[in-house]
Amino acid sequence: MAQANTVLIGGIIAAIGMAAFIPIYLIFQPPNAPLLPLLLDLQNKKIVVDGLGRPVEIPKNPKRIVSLAPSNTEILHNISCEKSRVVGKSFYCNYPPEWSDIMVIGDFIGPDIDLIFSVFPDLVLGRNVQQQIDLIPQLEAANIPIFIMPIEDTVEDIFSNMNLMGYLINKETNASQMVTKLENALEKITNSVNGTGNSTLLPIRVKTYYEIWNDPVYIAGGGTFIGDALYKAGGINLGSFFAGSWPSLDLPALELAALNPEHIVIPNWYNWNDIDSRTGWSSVPAVVNDNYTAINSDLIERPGPRIVDAIYILAKNMVPNLFPWL
Repeated sequence: MAQANTVLIGGIIAAIGMAAFIPIYLIFQPPNAPLLPLLLDLQNKKIVVDGLGRPVEIPKNPKRIVSLAPSNTEILHNISCEKSRVVGKSFYCNYPPEWSDIMVIGDFIGPDIDLIFSVFPDLVLGRNVQQQIDLIPQLEAANIPIFIMPIEDTVEDIFSNMNLMGYLINKETNASQMVTKLENALEKITNSVNGTGNSTLLPIRVKTYYEIWNDPVYIAGGGTFIGDALYKAGGINLGSFFAGSWPSLDLPALELAALNPEHIVIPNWYNWNDIDSRTGWSSVPAVVNDNYTAINSDLIERPGPRIVDAIYILAKNMVPNLFPWL
């Protein structure tokens, strides 16, 4: 691993035509991190490998940040980024409410390049979606760095990205402190779910899934941070029995009903009657017992710090008998 990373550092140095940089830091993330970034620390700049594997040169202390995704904006706020440093955000960046007056530069899948140019950013924080990746050539041509955050497959990956963003905006200490708080809160929940501080298996886990959309039915599959959140809350994610990260099922989704979900998680804008009235679902345990959680979709669908709040809510509803301290 170290040898491979040393070779990559050499490749980066060769690519930008420099003999060496002092100091040079290799930053190794936790084992479950989605990406192992390599960082070159320069006098006024730093080079960081983003979620696409691109070495991106950014200011050491960026002062005009554009966030193209709600999760990025929430992390920026959580790690104490000053509001004055965020000069643009996406239409769906609705949290925190006190940042509501920051200029909107388009939506998540439709960022407006002209609006981005108009705020003169020195760092654009994006996500791994094609509409944002397509901005790279134009922004690079204007010498505006765009950093695509790594994809998160687990809750721990979210924490890793928080630490990474802390490095990007020169808030490492704040990020580390906030991650530690979230890890401690999550540990308290999972210890209760597991019954002991050492076990990783709930005696009887709850068969559940998260339904993102209802026609066709989209659910969170295996290898997703939402599926990991369901597991940490005491569930078995039935979405993992289907192919793909975000399986799509035609109504009435009888193949999902056949797995007999015991608890169903839906966005809070859903109508539960749309599920309990589905053809062939009348004997599904969750429907028979009205066992469901309608959760704020922003909490569970965004890979940000509020994912721990989502896990707390889910655990209380799915395995309430394991939370005598609540």
